Amino acid sequence: MSWEEDWRPSFEDEPRDPYGVNGLASVGTLHGLVRVDLNSEMPIYVQVKNQLRLLIEGGVISAGRQLPTVRELAVELNINANTVSRVYTDLAREGYTVQRKGVGTFAAARAEGEAAERPGAGLLAETLRQLQALGLSKRQILELTAELLSLQQD
Repeated sequence: MSWEEDWRPSFEDEPRDPYGVNGLASVGTLHGLVRVDLNSEMPIYVQVKNQLRLLIEGGVISAGRQLPTVRELAVELNINANTVSRVYTDLAREGYTVQRKGVGTFAAARAEGEAAERPGAGLLAETLRQLQALGLSKRQILELTAELLSLQQD
């Protein structure tokens, strides 16, 4: 057992499997499920937030599951801890996570069927907000979307 694992509390109801349910650690790393592209035009915090949102919406991170600490995720992704803190705060405000002071951040229970009906809706809404913040009109966003979709290979 490494020194990093020594300080973590153990719970009897936690799985003995070190990777837990769906390949995620109970407390700790996301084992490469979240990636940061430093060459992307999208800000790092948006990349991380969108990926975590999709993992929660898709059930990969199940309701009640603890996310890595701010420090753990920052170290894993090699990004600033303030960036991760902002992501966790935004996700909590949007209802994707619950933050328990002194305990950690947990995936929130979503309304039954909500994620299944509209997968990716949160990601798209965030992208639309960002494009509008850049000053693009609805018409410009639609034209850009149509252009990009036409370039996509099926």
